[in-house]
Amino acid sequence: MKKLISIAALLFCMAAAHSQTSLNFCTGVDPNGFCVFNNTKYITSPDSTNGKIFIEVAGNGTNINTTKIVMMVYSVNAMGKEKLDTTLEQPIQSDWMYAWRPYVFKSPGKYDVKVFNDTGQMICSKALEMLPWK
Repeated sequence: MKKLISIAALLFCMAAAHSQTSLNFCTGVDPNGFCVFNNTKYITSPDSTNGKIFIEVAGNGTNINTTKIVMMVYSVNAMGKEKLDTTLEQPIQSDWMYAWRPYVFKSPGKYDVKVFNDTGQMICSKALEMLPWK
């Protein structure tokens, strides 16, 4: 009986993990809403130290199922400690499969982005690194 319960729990977790919302970083979004040049490392432009990156939340083939997404952008220091840079709120419709928001990362460095739904539950997170132009 324990084996059956364990297998059922594993299958449930696998299904939940497969349908999770994902977070992507893009240099742009095409007219169909797809992420252009999806990556986690970008080089700042030669004429500045900042970089405009689109933060995309995608439902991976399903709806995002929330009426608001809250993106919290943290800078990460050399010791791995996070410091909140900004909070971006975006109202959406619960049947949307993706949503995106541009953000200007102000300096080279490491960042963590955490996305929460309308109930305050974290639905995805991902790290990003802005590299200095050399």
